[in-house]
Amino acid sequence: MQPAELYNQKKQRLEQILALTRQLAVVLEQDEPDQLAELLAARQRLMDQVDRLDRDISLLAGVSGNPLPAETPAHINSLLQQIIELDEANKTRLVRELTVVRQKLKELSGGKAVRQAYGMAPVPGSCGCFIDKKK
Repeated sequence: MQPAELYNQKKQRLEQILALTRQLAVVLEQDEPDQLAELLAARQRLMDQVDRLDRDISLLAGVSGNPLPAETPAHINSLLQQIIELDEANKTRLVRELTVVRQKLKELSGGKAVRQAYGMAPVPGSCGCFIDKKK
């Protein structure tokens, strides 16, 4: 396979990664954890394919004398830059949401400790009643 063909495949995979990264931003807004996990898994598979293509390109680069189109590396760099920018925005949003969840967990565990300290913990079986059958 020629390096130009490999670069075209890499460009296609990067365009797919960019599309998935944009979808991730939408899913983060909608707060859909299952769909988020699916998109991340799909994106990881594409990233693995890009890694394999990079290895193949580097192996063929020294062997083949076929020049690449001049716009190919520039277009790939542009795609990578867009992916990085979207990734940073998504990462910032995830960190912010994680901080909120940690704060809520801290508040919940603090409330539980207060209830236990003041004896307000529920006692199992305390909702029953006693019926005296002696006459």
